[in-house]
Amino acid sequence: MPDLFGQDFDVLNEPLVAGSTFDIEYELGNFGTAANGPFRVSFYLSKNNTIDPNSGFDILLGFDTITGRLGSNSSTGTFTTSLTLPGINAPFWQTNLGDGTYHIGMVIDPLNQVAESNELNNRNTGFLLDWDDVVINNTLGVADLVATSANVILEPQTAGSTFAFEFDISNLGNAATGNYDVSFYLSGNDFISTNDRFLGSVSLSSLAAGAATGTLTTQLTMPGINDAFWLANGGNGDYTVGMIIDSGNSVAESNEFNNSNQGQLVDVD
Repeated sequence: MPDLFGQDFDVLNEPLVAGSTFDIEYELGNFGTAANGPFRVSFYLSKNNTIDPNSGFDILLGFDTITGRLGSNSSTGTFTTSLTLPGINAPFWQTNLGDGTYHIGMVIDPLNQVAESNELNNRNTGFLLDWDDVVINNTLGVADLVATSANVILEPQTAGSTFAFEFDISNLGNAATGNYDVSFYLSGNDFISTNDRFLGSVSLSSLAAGAATGTLTTQLTMPGINDAFWLANGGNGDYTVGMIIDSGNSVAESNEFNNSNQGQLVDVD
């Protein structure tokens, strides 16, 4: 009878990051006294060095089908195949608490297509025989929204006027934002807060990691003549229009303190 086993297994290009595609090299042997028929080799990602397709915790990354017949006491030579890790914030990373050392290994003949003299050496026989350990980073990501430009178009303005406000937002984080709001305020000083006069808001769609909105324009309207806002701030003079990004706090961010008041022509004008 045949007896299939792993002779070599190596993850290339370490360390890895979540969502990346990478190569592995592996080699199989037949200890048995007879040739085998076709069989599958499956590849799994595990937190520990025991690859178990039935655990409910290990993740199938892919498989190869071996069609060549291995004679008694022979080997396949080295195969190379490409696999892809789960993406950032996938449930697997959350269950296993994010970045760290993981294990990638193979299970030979998982469908039991080949009757073997030893069915117990098709997985978990040893390091670099049928599994390898690998450090995997950037598994749990968060967004980080920040303004990169802000500009009141056509100055000076007058009470009651409608004007254009141009702005640009970037996501400096390593995860998409999801939908979020941006609110605009008029202030009598150079610090924008929710205590200032609300001028309006826009709803924006999700921004990918490392992406920018490009220049956006919204129309805002100043308070009318003799509005209480002007009376409280002494009438004509210098005022500030600014924005608060993610004003509804719908996006979990790595930095929650750079959503406003970052500078002239950055998020205020």
